[in-house]
This record gives sequence, structure tokens and C-alpha cells, in this order.
Amino acid sequence: MSLGIKLKSLRVKARKTLEEFGNEIGVSINTVYRWEHDKSYPRRYMLDVVAKYYEVTIEWLISDNTVAKVLSLDENELLDMIRQLPEDNRNKVRGYMDSMIANET
Repeated sequence: MSLGIKLKSLRVKARKTLEEFGNEIGVSINTVYRWEHDKSYPRRYMLDVVAKYYEVTIEWLISDNTVAKVLSLDENELLDMIRQLPEDNRNKVRGYMDSMIANET
């Protein structure tokens, strides 16, 4: 997966427009567009900014063969909620989710 595809995926999952993301990290909408379409690449210091913004590693951003999944905001919220539960309640949630999935198929 190219850097541009990763950047666009991260931005969309964060529910940001090109303009919002650009403004928040201090670059133009055109710069973000060029990055996302692999027409240009961020300089090293901007890779640091982008990685910190999306809470990913630079290595993940620039690697071509990564299979890491970027979680959506909803997925992150669900994980945070589950992590706050005691272990026995996590197992109950797991069982409930298993039954829901089984009913969908």
C-alpha cells in the first residue's frame, strides 16, 4: 500500500477533509492532495508530524508491505470500552458478539 493511500485512509477514518487535516498540521489543501495521490511526499519532519497526528509510526507510513489495519473511530471507541471492563465481563461481551455474528450468517 502506498504512502498516499495510507494517508488518505487515515484522514477518511479520522473524518477529516483535506482542508481540515492540512490546516491542523500547517500545510495547504494542495499539499495534502499531492501526498494522497503520490504526486509528492512529505519531508522527514512532516512525516513526524503526520505520524504523531494519526498516532502511527513513521515505519508503518513508509513501508510498502505492511498489513497493519488502521482502526476506525468506532472501532477504537469499542476497544476502549472493552478494555475498561473486568475480564469476566469481557468474556460475556465476546460471547454476545459471537452469537450476534452467528445470527448474521
